[in-house]
Amino acid sequence: MPGSDIVIGWVKDGQAYLTDRYAEDKALPPVDESQDWELLSGYENETHTVLRFKRKLQTCDVRDRVINKDTLRVLWAWNEHDPDGDTGPGYHGHHRGVRSSVLLRNDMESDSLPAQVHTYDVTMANATIPAKRTTYWCKLLEGPTLQTKHHIFKVAVNLCCISVINRTVSIPSFIPKTGNGDVTSLLSKKKGRILIMLI
Repeated sequence: MPGSDIVIGWVKDGQAYLTDRYAEDKALPPVDESQDWELLSGYENETHTVLRFKRKLQTCDVRDRVINKDTLRVLWAWNEHDPDGDTGPGYHGHHRGVRSSVLLRNDMESDSLPAQVHTYDVTMANATIPAKRTTYWCKLLEGPTLQTKHHIFKVAVNLCCISVINRTVSIPSFIPKTGNGDVTSLLSKKKGRILIMLI
């Protein structure tokens, strides 16, 4: 995966190894001149290979990705054989995957808001996640009725299942409400409701 920041590790004859690498092409990742990952421990048994390692969040290496509180796409792959000393790690084949992960805690801020500030929670309860690999989900949620002009100055998204979500988009829209629910005459009324669309 070109542009990726890569770490490759293995255990051979009871000895753990770790190399800091990067990807320029869809080929064997070259070894990074700046080895920023530190191997802490490693072992393997009949079913698992376990490696513990660490790195600074910001290494100032142009080939290293910054680790922050954002959702990161973590790709993983493995090979059944230990790397050869001459040729390096072998191709992983179909043993690979990807997952959206938050590596650092990103707790919701508990700001103390002035008394005149109104909050409104939008939830999607009892939402069943389909078995399909990719699903685009759009849901329209009606917000509170507003009698005067209001400003939305903060939107905080609280995701309960980050491992299966690629991205979220919230689009607040002002839709005037008519007596029969018809929204075709958008300029017919001054009062309206907030329509929140989650994609």
